[in-house]
Amino acid sequence: MRRKRVCFVGYGSTEYSRKSEEPLLWYYAEAIRRALNQTGLRKSEIQGLSITTQASPDYSPYVAEQLGLELDWVLNGDYGGGGGVMSVRRAADAIEAGHIGIAVLVGGNSFDRSAAHQRILEYQRANYVDVFGYGGPNTLMALVQVRHMEEYGTTLEQIGKIAVSQRANALENPQALLRDPMTIDDYLNSRMISDPIRLLDCVMPCSGAECIVLASEERARQITDKIVYLVTDAERVNYQVGNMLPDKTTFGIKVVAERLFREVSRDQIDFFELYDDYPIAVLIQVEDLGYCKKGDGGKFIAAHDLTFRGDFPVNTGGGQLSVGQAGLAGGFLHIVEAVRQLRGEAGPRQVKKAERALVTGIGWLSYGRNLGTKSLPHVNQIDRPFWEGAAARKLLLQRCRACGKIQFFPRAVCVGCFSSDLEWVPSTGSGKVHSFSWVRVPRNPAFKDEVPICYANIILDEGVIMESRIVGRGVETVKIGARVKVAFKETADSEIKLPVFELAE
Repeated sequence: MRRKRVCFVGYGSTEYSRKSEEPLLWYYAEAIRRALNQTGLRKSEIQGLSITTQASPDYSPYVAEQLGLELDWVLNGDYGGGGGVMSVRRAADAIEAGHIGIAVLVGGNSFDRSAAHQRILEYQRANYVDVFGYGGPNTLMALVQVRHMEEYGTTLEQIGKIAVSQRANALENPQALLRDPMTIDDYLNSRMISDPIRLLDCVMPCSGAECIVLASEERARQITDKIVYLVTDAERVNYQVGNMLPDKTTFGIKVVAERLFREVSRDQIDFFELYDDYPIAVLIQVEDLGYCKKGDGGKFIAAHDLTFRGDFPVNTGGGQLSVGQAGLAGGFLHIVEAVRQLRGEAGPRQVKKAERALVTGIGWLSYGRNLGTKSLPHVNQIDRPFWEGAAARKLLLQRCRACGKIQFFPRAVCVGCFSSDLEWVPSTGSGKVHSFSWVRVPRNPAFKDEVPICYANIILDEGVIMESRIVGRGVETVKIGARVKVAFKETADSEIKLPVFELAE
């Protein structure tokens, strides 16, 4: 969809800090204040407000009350790392519909210990990852990276070049927390977190906030002579959700790209601000955006200069990997940097030809992305039969009586035909290893004495992927494609047994 006269007119960024304990509302206010100072707008002229965070216990109307804002439109932009771009989409819709003329969009995070931090976001799938010693997003992306390397021959050197290039960009960005030069050897020798994810694959959590100001074209002309137009946008939610054997080396960006490039051509993009919670995520997005064929991302990265001086500039301010990740402000960091570049305000890291930018966001990844920290499942009505089966040493799966689809993890309805007529059927308990990672830093400290943990994607013979750990004799020799069989691990609760896997003899 091509947008009609929606414009970016300003932005505000706070300093980032690893130590600051200023309250989150202070960071919101400071980012907004800087954006207002840049645009010359008065607080009373703000008509719409979007807040994107998981650190605040309050929702957008209450945050607006704290900030003294009387508004016509509010949004709680809780879409994870996609919160920035998705908040822009929704604000643009409101502007085009004539509901508002000016919207302020904010994302932030704080280490303020006096406030409740992360909201409880216990999704149904949480029972099927964290209880096995899951290493959080580090392990999620490790499983993706292992699969990409195995399937396409992608190398650590190719992936590491992304981190090294972004660090080179960060050297010219005073906002960046990580500004020491980095070499590929530094990357390769950094501490292992969840094989093959290393310390320098990971973002640094910090306090900070980012703010972006959108306006109708009419209001934009009254505010600035540096108007940046929103040309087109698209989103995809729960990509491949109905596929029990999804391709984990591709993201919903693939679908988004097909829509975006109906309005502009790929060769019109001058630089890229790609969501970078991990370097492998950047590489996969380059593929999914169509700049090379699937599997050739490593070769493409190796052949191009990704710095702001190069022929394929990516994350010109250093991205989250070097600037830091102020919670869900990470999704705004790339938007602000794109607008800064397009306005010619990036200083020594200014891209020479900066007329069109492409910005992405990725958030709340599907099954395998758990935000909880627990060592035992919270059994609920939907999955109770699964855990009762496990207690009896049976691995049960859901099957739809209407269409016959087998699914895992358990849900209230069939993801294929939407029928709620579901039954539980026994699995053979056999399968093969699709991907695996040795978790060195589990998300839940309760597992710290059990590391390293062999955490794996298992394709069951029934045609679904299950996440669990591999245990027992010979586990140190595990390989992709190895046959495994289910076993049941005792827990501190006599009524709970965890389905884990052993190598089949």
